[in-house]
Formats: sequence, structure tokens, C-alpha cells
Amino acid sequence: MSLTLHWNGRTYPFEAPDDARGSEHHDAYVDKRLHKNVHLIRSGMLGGKPTRQLVLKIGYDDEDIAALEKEAKLYRDQLKPLQGKHIPFFFGIFHGQVEDQDAACILLEYCAGGGQMTYPEMNRQIMLAACAIHAVGLMHCALLHRPQHLILSGKSVKIVDFSHAEPHRCVGATPTLYPGMGGDATGCLELVGLEACYGVFSGERIPEARPSRPPSRAADGGPLQVLARRVGGYMTFQ
Repeated sequence: MSLTLHWNGRTYPFEAPDDARGSEHHDAYVDKRLHKNVHLIRSGMLGGKPTRQLVLKIGYDDEDIAALEKEAKLYRDQLKPLQGKHIPFFFGIFHGQVEDQDAACILLEYCAGGGQMTYPEMNRQIMLAACAIHAVGLMHCALLHRPQHLILSGKSVKIVDFSHAEPHRCVGATPTLYPGMGGDATGCLELVGLEACYGVFSGERIPEARPSRPPSRAADGGPLQVLARRVGGYMTFQ
């Protein structure tokens, strides 16, 4: 795979690693900067009209390039089954030079903000997405203090930016808090923190009815089996 980056009137060739699959070529035109090293681009196949909007994340120094390579590996491996549902699609990592400086970039789905969703449904999807990430053995490490990583995209919520993600294992991949439990929070700190913000302890109005039964610890083989759907403000389990 290869990429030609068109930026500020100049053209920069990039190549994918030798082990990358596919032979397609991307022509990418930078439209605007979204955040620091993140840019909105228009992409098209070689000779085609560049109409597809994607996100280009670029790094220049050794530290930034290593971080992009780490993030690309996560997308290719552990996060692959979550692409398109809970996280953006990943289209590859490329290496080249910009103004005679070594650079690397990754191409990702553009998760445009917008869409309509009730707060309970949005919160439910945030919790499901976070738990799915933990279930594949990763902690995002930036969700609790950077809500911009949670993007309402159409009819779903997607979690972006895995530059700070770390290997992680929490039994059941679900918060141990549930209605009526009481006591101190225990379990995975990231999921418990998210539960406090977006789950049944988020402060939203909760009806008097109690869920039929509390969650049990999930077996290692099915960590998301305890998650079901939110009904009237509750996260119910099955």
C-alpha cells in the first residue's frame, strides 16, 4: 500500500510497511487541522476523485512515530473486532518524509460528530464500548478526563485515540457497581469511574423499580455476557 499526501501545495510520498496487506494507493488531500497532529483529509484511489473523508494522524519525531506504530498495532490486533462498531475503522500506517523530516501517519475513519440519541441510550453505548475495549485486554487510560474521545457518530458512540492505551485485564470487563449494591467501589478503576459518569450512578433520574437480579461475575470466556440494555435509567443484566 502507498499514500500520496497533498498538503499546502506540495506532495509527499508515503509507503506502508512491507507486511501490510493490499496494493491500493491513497491520494490524500489535507483539508483542515482538527487537533494538534490530527487532520481531516479527502481521500481517493489513484486516479479517482478524492471524495471520502478520513482522519490523518501524523507524527514527526521518534517518540511520536513510535506512538503511532504502537497505536497501529493495537488497531490491527486486539482492536480489530471492534472496528466500525465501537471504534473507528483503521486503514493503515504509512512512513515517509515531510519537508525532509521523517514522518509516519495513520488513516482512520472520520467519526463525524452529530446524530440524535437519548441520553440514556448514549450512556449505555458509552459503557458498552468501554467494556468491549476492556474485554479485549486494553485500558484506554484517557476516557475519564478527556470526554472528547467519546464521539456520537450517527446512531452509535465511538471511542477514539488509543495513543495512551495499555494492556489490561479486569475480571468480567464490567463495573462491579450495580443498583442496591452499596459499599465502596471495587473492581476496574476506569470502568467504575465511567459508571459513575455514564452508568446507573451518573445521577440521572432512576425509577423506583429494581432490576430483576444483580450481575454475576462473568467467566473469562464471555466477559460481556453480563451486559444487556439500559431500561428506564437502569443497566440491566442477563
